[in-house]
Amino acid sequence: MPKSGKGEEAAYKAALQPAMAGRPAASIGRFQAFLQEYPQGRFAANAEYWIGEGLYSQGKYGDALAQFHKVYSRWPCHH
Repeated sequence: MPKSGKGEEAAYKAALQPAMAGRPAASIGRFQAFLQEYPQGRFAANAEYWIGEGLYSQGKYGDALAQFHKVYSRWPCHH
């Protein structure tokens, strides 16, 4: 049974909240949990991107670059 789109959107917004408050590293775990729940969801590319932002904000530049490459390789047309 497919999960509700509203549930996915609410989960994404909850994960995004710390990032929008200037704490992107705090969102990493939330986005990872989101992707466990909605791996093919409509916000999956954004969640993967924000994980990269969180890694970058922690100075984990190599990990961030790998994460951004992951986003590009899976969703090449994503903004």
